[in-house]
Amino acid sequence: MKPGWIALTLSCLLLAGCDVFHRDYIDEKYMGNFPFSLDISADGRFLLVGSAEAEVRILRVSDWQTVCILPLGKALQWDEANRIIYHVDELESDRITHYKLDFDQDPACEKVGSFSLGEPGETIKRIAISADGLRIAAVYSEILVLGNPLTETVLCEIPGGNRAVFDPAGTDVVVKVQPRWHIKRFDSTTCQERASLLTTSDRLPPCDLVFSQDGSRLIIPAYDNHTQFIDSITGEFVLDLVGADPLGGSCLAHEPSADGQFFINSNADSEIGVWWLEDRQLVRIYRGHTDTITAVELSPDGSLLYSGSTDNTIKVWPVDWQ
Repeated sequence: MKPGWIALTLSCLLLAGCDVFHRDYIDEKYMGNFPFSLDISADGRFLLVGSAEAEVRILRVSDWQTVCILPLGKALQWDEANRIIYHVDELESDRITHYKLDFDQDPACEKVGSFSLGEPGETIKRIAISADGLRIAAVYSEILVLGNPLTETVLCEIPGGNRAVFDPAGTDVVVKVQPRWHIKRFDSTTCQERASLLTTSDRLPPCDLVFSQDGSRLIIPAYDNHTQFIDSITGEFVLDLVGADPLGGSCLAHEPSADGQFFINSNADSEIGVWWLEDRQLVRIYRGHTDTITAVELSPDGSLLYSGSTDNTIKVWPVDWQ
């Protein structure tokens, strides 16, 4: 454990008397290849698992059975209703393929078609989908393109856009813009800039952008091991959570709780930390993985925590800290 995590653990024990360690995961799935992303369905029954070395799989969590297999992909996301998956195939990296999902069928996924928002042959680095499924952002080498996935048409472009996340309403998109790593908010239909929220040129760049569930806060993990929380409209500073891992644990795996009171991240020692944001206290440490943790995901009801690791396992942990 890193020194800072030890100090925070001792502080928790002395001041709050809490038992921060939790080794007992309640379920485990061996994957064969390590999962780099986890995304739980809205009803909590299925887990979308991306792998760095194998096919994308949808697992039924009750028995860990595979209900759908997609080709090896570099970017994937499903819509809020879990009825469509958008996927960028490694072998067709200039196009976005979409699959229709029906969990009552076997297999549960059916390829519908594919489309491109950029020039032929131009590789898509990552994608993001709005919650209502009416907007999609595709990141290319020097530009971010916003489109309508239903009509497969381009809406507008943001030069230098490197990463994007839609607000819960889908009306705006927050983009990390190069150079100087500006964090800006744009209209998701016109690409008109609404606000410049943050400039991070004097620090290591952000590795992700995450909205709180109510859309009021923007969470910005960075490679310098800081995770900033800012007002998503004004950019006003809320808090800076400083981890104790020089490798930037928040960039390995991170997840806010639905109520916005807790933040989950991992460190390079294969541990998962749960932070109570009001006092910036570490209230829980999960141990059990034997290698780097690549993803964490809370169940929709907040009762379970899923984690993926390069030890090729997905583990399920009880949530007893809310």
